[in-house]
Amino acid sequence: MAQQRSLRPRPQVATVEEVRVPEQDLGTAWAAESDEHCLSIGEMVERTGVSERLLRYYEDKGLLHPERTSRGHRMYAPTDIPRANLIRFLIRGGFQTTQIRFLFDCIAHHIDVRPLCGELLVDLQSEVDRINEELQDLTRTRDYIASLLRGPDSRES
Repeated sequence: MAQQRSLRPRPQVATVEEVRVPEQDLGTAWAAESDEHCLSIGEMVERTGVSERLLRYYEDKGLLHPERTSRGHRMYAPTDIPRANLIRFLIRGGFQTTQIRFLFDCIAHHIDVRPLCGELLVDLQSEVDRINEELQDLTRTRDYIASLLRGPDSRES
């Protein structure tokens, strides 16, 4: 008798629409009008689903730039929420943190990356190709599982 696996709910993952960040919000500096607009690291975890450890890692890699209180606590701007989601989204897509930082810097300074770095373009195209292959594999897997759910008469030989 086959064991039934327990399906745990997956953590909420941001969609592409939720990670779109306006160009001006990708810059590294921000000025909060008051502490009401700042988010603690715990609030960032709640709002993004990104762990404290990863938020600190993103900061260490120059991807996030939280301000510090007089006691050294990290305080994030509201614009850091979509930025953190975008970072996570890109990393899951196979990007390295150095590539993400380079892209953010280019976007913040309105620099077209295409003529700037041929190697990055090759990496980006490779990533698009890899994602397309993965999508094809996932589609085939989904179709097969759906056929199992429909029953043996619907399966292709």
